[in-house]
Amino acid sequence: MRRDACAIFEMAVLSTILILVPIAQFSSNSPFKGAPMKLRAFFTDIGGCICPDFLEDASTVLAEHFDLSADHVAWAKRDLWQDYACSFGARKLPAGSMLHTRIERQAWAEYADKAEIDATPEEIIEITRQCARPLDPGYEDLFARLDSQGIILGVISNNTSFFWYRQQDALGLERYFTQERVILSCDHGQSKKSPGLNGT
Repeated sequence: MRRDACAIFEMAVLSTILILVPIAQFSSNSPFKGAPMKLRAFFTDIGGCICPDFLEDASTVLAEHFDLSADHVAWAKRDLWQDYACSFGARKLPAGSMLHTRIERQAWAEYADKAEIDATPEEIIEITRQCARPLDPGYEDLFARLDSQGIILGVISNNTSFFWYRQQDALGLERYFTQERVILSCDHGQSKKSPGLNGT
């Protein structure tokens, strides 16, 4: 099975074997349902698994709101991704902290300047609030079932701390994922594809 950073997948640790399992295979009609597997831990991505990719979705929303082409916002999106998701280094910030808020405002101010959007960071944050939404409400049943079985739940994602906290707060993900088991690329300054994050 290929390891594609953009693929929809969920990671399950079965004994000492790391298996990448397509999300569809955990559905009610899964061929894996009832299989004699001893599941110890379950790690999932965020963008494309639980929520839409926040930055992709936000850029589409902003382009539509300000009547811009996708190409017009593309390089602003790319730079925000590189500067804040994969190259920003350690940014383990508590949700709602002043530093956390200031960093998000700074990121959107840079984005607006590069994309020539006439809006304040606060306005952009409000416009993009809709982007922190579930792809499928069934995620709650899945996580609740795994958690009730004592299975360790975690996240590994190419993400910024401020997008993660928006997604966490909007979907109540703190019920399932402790901060110690949330691995974000921005906390390490490298992509989830790197051996240092995915353990390969």
